[in-house]
Amino acid sequence: MRRYVWGIGLALAVAAAGCRAPRPDPTPTTLPGPALVEAARVVPAPDLSALPAILPVAANPPVTAKYVSLSAEECLRSACTHAALARGILAAVDGNPRPGSHAPAKAAVDDLRRTVAGELAREARNRAAGGALELYYRLQEAELLADLLARSLDEVDALVRAADTLAANGFSEAPEAFALRKSQLDLRAEQVSLRAGVRRLNAELKPLLGLEATAENLLPADGFQVATDQLDPHAAVAHALAGRGDLRAVRALQVGLDKQTVDAVRQAVAGLLPPLGAITAAANTFAPGLRVLLPFLQKTDVEKVRRQVKLLQEDREREVAKDVVEAVDDYHTQRDRLAVSRRRVVVETARVADFTVKRNNGLPVETDLRKARLDLLAAEREQLKDAFAWKRADVTVRKLLGGLCDGEPGCGCP
Repeated sequence: MRRYVWGIGLALAVAAAGCRAPRPDPTPTTLPGPALVEAARVVPAPDLSALPAILPVAANPPVTAKYVSLSAEECLRSACTHAALARGILAAVDGNPRPGSHAPAKAAVDDLRRTVAGELAREARNRAAGGALELYYRLQEAELLADLLARSLDEVDALVRAADTLAANGFSEAPEAFALRKSQLDLRAEQVSLRAGVRRLNAELKPLLGLEATAENLLPADGFQVATDQLDPHAAVAHALAGRGDLRAVRALQVGLDKQTVDAVRQAVAGLLPPLGAITAAANTFAPGLRVLLPFLQKTDVEKVRRQVKLLQEDREREVAKDVVEAVDDYHTQRDRLAVSRRRVVVETARVADFTVKRNNGLPVETDLRKARLDLLAAEREQLKDAFAWKRADVTVRKLLGGLCDGEPGCGCP
């Protein structure tokens, strides 16, 4: 509607302007671009001559890296405490003047607003904590992958050096030499990307924990055990519906709705339902005549608003139930994938052990042993990725249940 009214005004202005002779605008609307000349299609390539032809061996982690230890509990507690959105919600309510005894309607509205704000702040803390924990475990995964990647590079570098030595002594190059060099380059590129990822994860996680001024890298200090229990999706949905702060806020609107609070509740529902919010804003600001077409805006009706809140609650509960069921399914799927990758590690470990016995017995299997170690390290990297994919699925389920920050000391949770 705002665009519609603005468009009418603009059209009238243009029409009025057409009745007068146009006057030149002393200020041009656009500035001229540079004068270009026609050229043949010759695109200059980047100059890489300053880069070394042989890749340098990089330390992993970099020798300049410094770390500070961070436990999962510290991460959770700090994220709950420093949730900026939660603090903003509560500050907006606390900043309102307290009602006097002579204004019972105002007192009822303010009490309801504080109740709803408390529940919404609780959910904001829960989501901030869930996001921080996900970053925490992504960072832990990246640091562990960096270690496995460094070990893989050691094995590949040794194989490449052996191939180069044979070639320098006049032996024909083995068929897999090219594949080894390609694998070496791929691992180096992955190492560069992984280090950049560690820096990025630190930069994202620190502000959530109030650690912006910390120069050292955060080092996740807690391991975790993969749970074997089966989650019941129906029980999880019931827990989420009962405990989620955003759902409790909507139910608080419904419980607190009466003749004294109906206007405040209607405005809250309008804010939570964008289409209704747009209609309300348009009717109140631009076109009062719409009240004739929209009777529910003309007269406050407690029961009508109660039905709107009920529809909002049902819609939100359906959405939450769907998200929880999907998250529980992902939880089990990721654990099944982890079981497969763990089995692969067992198989590759047995293969390495077999070649180790042969080497110890004097057989010339050093190259085969290094290749087997590479396969084992690749399997361990996949197992690690699957383990942390499961842990992130676990965090997602806990976040959707809505209670990550419940009982955290010092977080100010209602």
